[in-house]
Amino acid sequence: MRFFPSLSSKEDTNTAIDAQIQKFTERGWGLWAVELLKTNEFIGFIGLSVPKVDLPFSPCVEIAWRLKRSAWGNGYATEAAKAIVKYAFETEKIHRLIATCQPENNASVRVCEKLAMRLEGTFRKCIHYKDDIWWDEQFYSLLDEDYFEE
Repeated sequence: MRFFPSLSSKEDTNTAIDAQIQKFTERGWGLWAVELLKTNEFIGFIGLSVPKVDLPFSPCVEIAWRLKRSAWGNGYATEAAKAIVKYAFETEKIHRLIATCQPENNASVRVCEKLAMRLEGTFRKCIHYKDDIWWDEQFYSLLDEDYFEE
C-alpha cells in the first residue's frame, strides 16, 4: 500500500471500499478479481469507476488496479487491464478512459504505456501524503477514437 498510505487501518480500508462500492454500483460497474488461471489464487483487483473528483472535461471513466507484491512483474496487471479496456470501449461504449499514478510508481506507468494511454500531464504536489510531504500525480488517457484491439 505504498501509494495508498491514507488507508492505515482496517476501518479506513473498509470505509474506502464502501465508498468505491457506492460509486461502482451507481454505474453498474465494479471491481473484478484478478486470479491466476492455473491455481485460482486471488492476486488483486481491477475495476472501472467514475473519477474521485469532478473534472472539467467529464464525462470520463477511470481504470484502476491493485495486485499483491508477489504478483508484480509477471504481466498480470497489463493482461487484466487490456481486458478491461476492451470491455470499456467495446461494451460500455465510453468516450474517455483515464488512469492516474505517482511518477515513482514505475509499474503502473508501464501498464499505462502498454495500454497506449497518453500522458497528459503531471499535477505537481497535489496529493497530501503526510506531514509536509506532497506527491505528484501523473494523468493518462485513452480516447475511443484512439482505441484499437491488438
